[in-house]
Amino acid sequence: MVEVWDLLLDVGAAFRSFDEKLAAVRAKLPGWTVSGAWVLRGTRRNRSLVAELAPLFAARFPGDGRALLSALDRTTSALPPGAALLWTDAAATALAPWRAASRAHRGAPRP
Repeated sequence: MVEVWDLLLDVGAAFRSFDEKLAAVRAKLPGWTVSGAWVLRGTRRNRSLVAELAPLFAARFPGDGRALLSALDRTTSALPPGAALLWTDAAATALAPWRAASRAHRGAPRP
């Protein structure tokens, strides 16, 4: 499941909503491995928020964004385990993996 966010106003509510949607999908697909990803627009505000809360985002999105992009591009056939965080540039024309924790702000394409 992929959720796209232009602007994060309430991170806690966004996390809870994401968890509820994942749980609903898992309930409908018993026996399947279900994971998710967030795609955040790479605005200054979003980049700043993720950098400020980097340990929280790293815990919530431990998946490998590069592997996810590779799977979406069909370079590989398997989706990686764990939720991942991706950035889009401000114009929403390109995707890039989030680079966790101390380098979070460098993982976002510049607007």
